[in-house]
Amino acid sequence: MRKIKLFLASSSELIEDREQFEIFIYRRCKAWANEIFLHLDKWEDFSDAMSLEGLQGEYNQVVRDCDIFVLLVQNKVGQYTAEEFEQAYQQFAATTKKPLIFTYFKPPTAAASAEGLASVEAFDNRLKGLNHYKTAYPNIEGLREHFGNQLDKLAAADFAGLGSEYYTAETITSAPFVLQSVDYQALAERIAEQQEMIEAWQATGKTERALKAANKLAQLEEEREQFKENVFKLYETFSKVEIDTARLAQAKAHFDKGEFREADAVLNAEEMAKDLDRLIERDQQLDKEKAAVAKDRGQLSNEYLVKARLRATFYEQPNRFVEVCQYFEEALKAARTTEAVFEYGVFLQKHNDFKRAKPLYVEALHHYRELAKELHRIYFPDVAMTLNNLAILQSAQNKYAQAASSYDEALNHYRELARENPRTYLPHVAVTLNNVGLLQEAQHDYEKAASSYNEALRIRRELVKENPRTYLPHVAVTLNNLAILQKAQHDYEKATSSYDEALRSYRELVKENPRTYLPYVATTLNNLAVLQKAQHDYEKATSSYDEALRSYRELVKENPRTYLPYVAMTLNNLAVLQKAQHDYEKATSSYDEALRSYRKLAKENPRTYLPDVATTLNNLANLQSDQNDYEKAASSYDETLRSYRKLAKENPRTYLPDVAMTLVNLSIFYLQDKPDKAKSVAMAKEVIQIAEGFPQVPIVQQRAEKARLILQANEAK
Repeated sequence: MRKIKLFLASSSELIEDREQFEIFIYRRCKAWANEIFLHLDKWEDFSDAMSLEGLQGEYNQVVRDCDIFVLLVQNKVGQYTAEEFEQAYQQFAATTKKPLIFTYFKPPTAAASAEGLASVEAFDNRLKGLNHYKTAYPNIEGLREHFGNQLDKLAAADFAGLGSEYYTAETITSAPFVLQSVDYQALAERIAEQQEMIEAWQATGKTERALKAANKLAQLEEEREQFKENVFKLYETFSKVEIDTARLAQAKAHFDKGEFREADAVLNAEEMAKDLDRLIERDQQLDKEKAAVAKDRGQLSNEYLVKARLRATFYEQPNRFVEVCQYFEEALKAARTTEAVFEYGVFLQKHNDFKRAKPLYVEALHHYRELAKELHRIYFPDVAMTLNNLAILQSAQNKYAQAASSYDEALNHYRELARENPRTYLPHVAVTLNNVGLLQEAQHDYEKAASSYNEALRIRRELVKENPRTYLPHVAVTLNNLAILQKAQHDYEKATSSYDEALRSYRELVKENPRTYLPYVATTLNNLAVLQKAQHDYEKATSSYDEALRSYRELVKENPRTYLPYVAMTLNNLAVLQKAQHDYEKATSSYDEALRSYRKLAKENPRTYLPDVATTLNNLANLQSDQNDYEKAASSYDETLRSYRKLAKENPRTYLPDVAMTLVNLSIFYLQDKPDKAKSVAMAKEVIQIAEGFPQVPIVQQRAEKARLILQANEAK
């Protein structure tokens, strides 16, 4: 039987085609019965265990040893796929015989990225440069048909001398190395002699002696079967292992001649034991050296981690974000410690780079889970903390179901920890409940949100009894969040009561520590003003905003980078109030100052503040539209839309809802203020299309409903 080794390379998106190709090869082997055996290797067949060359190094060795190399391409040509092709081509160029190379291209799907398509084009050009042209295949049937025809042509030409003779357990006795074996020949002679003896005893009527000889023959035949089995296993071993030592090469040479005893003698046990002792000693030395290197890399990683944290404080640095990321990356390159992975994730999340932050949190979570298996008490809290951060990120991406699952697990972990150590972990239970309440509120599940906030509030009130300095601020935070919820439920009386209690708490804290708690007073005043506006108590709302703004302006004098965003936020809210009072001049002035502040902040940190620029522009556009200044309104809306689209390219789950909001505003604008039916309809339809990807996000569904009403209004015109 001839054995032909195939290697199948492709990117992961073609997994179904790979599976169908494997089934096709198996069926072709059955059709050829005992003539040709096609041995298929693909990356799924390899062990994940560490090897000296690395897993890709093992793939490359198999590629170099194969007879036929098949490459499937669709949406991308990854680094390793390209590397495997180069290994195959270099081997072919060196031997001018093997492996035979077949490249098949399938039309890309809509999910293909620009980067992936560029890699496909570059690879196609590489093939053309080698005078090798791709074969297109529309589906798996086309692939099977074309490659099947190629196999038939190769089989007709005896596979052009490719492959090697392949023996099975049944055909091993026909192998030259078995027939030439002295032991096998001696065993065959003894069996023949025993058969002759049986015949002789039977011919002379000596039945008893014939029976004894038959028993002896059965033993000899059993020995022959065991011999065949052991030789076949030895043959398989020689087929699988790399012959890369002098002893193995000599042993293999003797084996091929049937000189099994000579092969055994070459593998001198005494010499091998000495070599093993030397290698173990060397291995132990390398382990020590590796441990020392690992320690040094860990220390260097810590240095980079500290440098990243230091550079993060250099707010005047133009490329601060990029440089901090660079030092975090270097920390991970030095040693991928769980702390560095987690800290980098936190930094990226803080700067709204959710796409890169999420896999880091997932990696840190996996590490902490593994560590917690052995050191539960030490690392179980880290599992809960990472789950909480991951949930915050998932919520920001509007992935509410995933966020709820992460919060639930974090909360269960903290409750378990709090049963053993309530002083340490009850505060974490309360923090998580507060975050769960925020998520439930975003989903408009107000009843559950109220329950979560109230439980957090009860825990924090109990903690205040023992340590008011530490936990009174947390009570105030929960009251503030509960008040926002109560306002959303139009329970203005309870909301006012909650804000008043939060405000009293913060004012008390300010007396002892104004630097720390004055910002909280200002934030609560800002939220209270939003409530007062909703109650049409514009005088009180103006007073609250003014006090909040004065507080923030004072704080800006000492720390502009921290508090300028809060000045801008309060100005934005004050402008909304002034617009409601039809004081358009003041509202314009407030929006303009807020916008200048946010633009200034966005120059240094666009990831964090570009969303605020867009929000303020959107509000300003609404004001300009109300003033019938349609040209300015259109300009502001357009810039808002461009900003949100830019943000959505990098983080669609977070910013597509804002794209939808702006499209709704523009669609109404082109319906009523500056009639343009085509634009209005197109934008409304895009909102509905966006909403299809957010079925569980109430605010997006509300915008879709508005878009449908806009379409109806356009049809009625």
